[in-house]
Amino acid sequence: MLVPCTVLIKRRPRRMGKYGVTVARSDELRVTMELAADADLSCLLLDLGYTQAEVEHILKELEPKKTSIQHPRVIDEFALRDNGL
Repeated sequence: MLVPCTVLIKRRPRRMGKYGVTVARSDELRVTMELAADADLSCLLLDLGYTQAEVEHILKELEPKKTSIQHPRVIDEFALRDNGL
């Protein structure tokens, strides 16, 4: 089953986690996780159905400090569960 979600990614260069990722589902369930490295963010996004090209574009967008981006996505429910979301 596909679930409408909003994925919010914030770059946090001065915190323990380099990135804060929030996935807000249409049923109002919201989960936030901290990721320490570009590779961790890449793996999560690929697991959620992003393409490699999309991941590379997102990482490039997040290069400036204190940047955030938001994407509405339709994500497979099993992918959300497998990643604790």
